[in-house]
Amino acid sequence: WSIPLVLGLATEQQALRTTVVQLMTYPATGLHSTRVSLSDSRLQVYSGTIDITFVLGGFRYYLFHWYGTSLVLGTLLLSNAYLLLFRWLSRKVFGEGPHWTDDEVFDDAP
Repeated sequence: WSIPLVLGLATEQQALRTTVVQLMTYPATGLHSTRVSLSDSRLQVYSGTIDITFVLGGFRYYLFHWYGTSLVLGTLLLSNAYLLLFRWLSRKVFGEGPHWTDDEVFDDAP
Protein backbone atom coordinates (compact mmCIF):
# COMPACT_ATOMS: atom_id res chain seq x y z
CA TRP A 1 0.00 0.00 0.00
CA SER A 2 2.97 2.33 0.06
CA ILE A 3 3.06 3.03 -3.72
CA PRO A 4 -0.23 5.05 -3.78
CA LEU A 5 0.99 6.94 -0.70
CA VAL A 6 4.31 7.80 -2.32
CA LEU A 7 2.65 8.90 -5.57
CA GLY A 8 0.18 11.09 -3.65
CA LEU A 9 -2.86 9.12 -4.81
CA ALA A 10 -3.87 8.24 -1.27
CA THR A 11 -3.36 9.65 2.20
CA GLU A 12 -3.14 8.14 5.63
CA GLN A 13 -6.03 9.36 7.61
CA GLN A 14 -8.42 8.14 10.18
CA ALA A 15 -11.45 10.03 11.40
CA LEU A 16 -12.57 9.48 14.95
CA ARG A 17 -15.82 10.89 16.20
CA THR A 18 -16.38 10.91 19.90
CA THR A 19 -18.14 12.93 22.57
CA VAL A 20 -15.56 14.60 24.75
CA VAL A 21 -17.78 16.65 27.04
CA GLN A 22 -21.45 16.18 27.66
CA LEU A 23 -23.81 18.39 29.67
CA MET A 24 -21.16 20.87 30.71
CA THR A 25 -22.12 23.76 32.96
CA TYR A 26 -20.57 27.15 32.33
CA PRO A 27 -19.68 29.92 34.76
CA ALA A 28 -21.98 32.93 34.98
CA THR A 29 -19.54 35.05 32.95
CA GLY A 30 -19.57 32.55 30.07
CA LEU A 31 -16.94 30.29 28.63
CA HIS A 32 -14.19 32.18 26.81
CA SER A 33 -11.60 29.49 26.15
CA THR A 34 -10.96 25.84 26.76
CA ARG A 35 -8.16 23.36 26.23
CA VAL A 36 -8.53 19.80 24.97
CA SER A 37 -5.60 17.41 25.35
CA LEU A 38 -5.18 14.05 23.68
CA SER A 39 -2.44 11.92 25.17
CA ASP A 40 -1.64 8.35 24.37
CA SER A 41 1.68 6.81 23.32
CA ARG A 42 -0.05 4.96 20.49
CA LEU A 43 -1.65 8.11 19.10
CA GLN A 44 0.13 9.91 16.27
CA VAL A 45 -1.59 13.17 15.40
CA TYR A 46 -0.55 15.15 12.33
CA SER A 47 -3.51 17.49 12.36
CA GLY A 48 -6.86 17.66 14.05
CA THR A 49 -10.09 19.57 14.13
CA ILE A 50 -12.69 20.05 16.80
CA ASP A 51 -16.33 20.68 15.97
CA ILE A 52 -18.40 22.21 18.74
CA THR A 53 -22.14 21.64 18.66
CA PHE A 54 -24.40 23.66 20.90
CA VAL A 55 -27.87 22.54 21.81
CA LEU A 56 -29.94 25.70 21.95
CA GLY A 57 -33.42 25.88 23.36
CA GLY A 58 -36.17 28.40 23.76
CA PHE A 59 -35.51 32.02 22.86
CA ARG A 60 -31.87 31.39 21.87
CA TYR A 61 -32.96 28.71 19.39
CA TYR A 62 -35.18 31.18 17.55
CA LEU A 63 -32.52 33.90 17.61
CA PHE A 64 -29.96 31.57 16.05
CA HIS A 65 -32.01 29.52 13.58
CA TRP A 66 -34.62 32.15 12.67
CA TYR A 67 -32.41 35.26 12.77
CA GLY A 68 -34.23 37.07 9.94
CA THR A 69 -37.66 36.54 11.44
CA SER A 70 -36.32 37.41 14.90
CA LEU A 71 -34.83 40.61 13.51
CA VAL A 72 -38.07 41.75 11.88
CA LEU A 73 -40.33 40.80 14.79
CA GLY A 74 -37.94 42.19 17.39
CA THR A 75 -37.62 45.48 15.49
CA LEU A 76 -41.39 45.82 15.15
CA LEU A 77 -42.04 44.97 18.78
CA LEU A 78 -39.34 47.26 20.14
CA SER A 79 -40.30 50.17 17.90
CA ASN A 80 -43.95 49.84 18.93
CA ALA A 81 -42.94 49.65 22.58
CA TYR A 82 -40.86 52.84 22.20
CA LEU A 83 -43.73 54.63 20.44
CA LEU A 84 -46.19 53.62 23.15
CA LEU A 85 -43.76 54.75 25.85
CA PHE A 86 -43.21 58.07 24.06
CA ARG A 87 -46.98 58.57 23.68
CA TRP A 88 -47.59 57.79 27.36
CA LEU A 89 -44.77 60.09 28.51
CA SER A 90 -45.89 62.95 26.26
CA ARG A 91 -49.43 62.68 27.62
CA LYS A 92 -48.10 62.73 31.17
CA VAL A 93 -45.86 65.75 30.51
CA PHE A 94 -48.01 67.81 28.15
CA GLY A 95 -51.45 66.59 29.15
CA GLU A 96 -54.20 65.29 26.93
CA GLY A 97 -54.26 66.65 23.39
CA PRO A 98 -57.30 68.28 21.76
CA HIS A 99 -60.16 65.93 21.07
CA TRP A 100 -62.46 66.29 18.12
CA THR A 101 -65.17 64.30 16.52
CA ASP A 102 -65.59 63.35 12.89
CA ASP A 103 -68.25 66.07 12.49
CA GLU A 104 -65.78 68.78 13.52
CA VAL A 105 -63.12 67.50 11.12
CA PHE A 106 -65.47 67.63 8.13
CA ASP A 107 -67.17 70.99 8.94
CA ASP A 108 -65.03 72.81 6.37
CA ALA A 109 -65.92 70.39 3.58
CA PRO A 110 -68.08 71.91 0.78
